[in-house]
Amino acid sequence: MSHLGKLSKAQDWAKWQLQCVHNNWTKVVSNDTFAYLE
Repeated sequence: MSHLGKLSKAQDWAKWQLQCVHNNWTKVVSNDTFAYLE
């Protein structure tokens, strides 16, 4: 595997990780908001 291939794979992985964190964070925030509103 070329060095460039590894680099783009690392970038894809980082993006995916950020996406997961963002999704979890959004879920937590909306849950807290709903709990507060009820």
